[in-house]
Amino acid sequence: TLEAMDGLARMLETEPLVSEVHFVGDYLKVVNQALHDGRAEWYRLPESRAQAAQYLLLYEALQPGGVDGFVDLTHTYGRIWARSRFGSFTESKAMERRARAWADSAFAGDVTVRFTGVETLFQNMNTYIVQSQIRSFLVAFLLITVALALLLSSVRLALLSLIPNLWPIALTVGFMGWIGWWLEPATAMVAPIAIGVAVDDSVHFLHNYLDARRSGLGPEDAVNAMFARAGRAVTVTSLILVFGFAVGLLSSLQETARFAALSMLALGLAWAGDVLLLPAVLLGMRGEGKQGAKRASA
Repeated sequence: TLEAMDGLARMLETEPLVSEVHFVGDYLKVVNQALHDGRAEWYRLPESRAQAAQYLLLYEALQPGGVDGFVDLTHTYGRIWARSRFGSFTESKAMERRARAWADSAFAGDVTVRFTGVETLFQNMNTYIVQSQIRSFLVAFLLITVALALLLSSVRLALLSLIPNLWPIALTVGFMGWIGWWLEPATAMVAPIAIGVAVDDSVHFLHNYLDARRSGLGPEDAVNAMFARAGRAVTVTSLILVFGFAVGLLSSLQETARFAALSMLALGLAWAGDVLLLPAVLLGMRGEGKQGAKRASA
């Protein structure tokens, strides 16, 4: 077990995030070297279990409480302590995954290895945040679909009107995969923000489109009226949001910079979807759009 712990400790030392690693075997190595005239080649673990027990007893006699942070009082549990800097969620997760794989292959079946500490706490917290963001996005998507169906009095038109709201998210996620960015707490927040802003602009456009249709205008004239009434407001607010998120690009924290870049991309695509795709959807659904306007007017 000590040899397996030593191997895991040395493996952790090779990780880019880790700066320092200690475990009880380091003290046993010191004793072993001291008992052999301080020769460098004897800075190693004892050769037998009995020798390890004697060295541990000797060290505790000379330094009472010196290993309390690395073994329990009954010497049943041992601890490997690693100091690491805060990296990205992806880097930390990858490091823990490599350490777990190494531990699974090195330790005997009767030895249980548990990962604890601040790093593990943050990993668990980040995983929960990502999962909750995904759930919130799915719930928001469902509620938005229902709201659009009620507004347009047409389930089919509501589903088609979601195309310009979903495409910025699809393209942003595709861009993340293309450049190798993983889904983590910062990047997971982009989708709920993007769909919220995109749907808000879509509703603004659709309200003016239906209002124009109720007044008797045809599809093309209604689209023109829609842009005349809401186009400038949607464009200006989108520009304000994009340039507002651009400030995050100056952050030295990688997660913040990535969140800002992806938010800018998603919001820009959301604006393009409402300006380019939404009119195409409305003009492609001339008949149903007219019926929906009549039902809404009634």
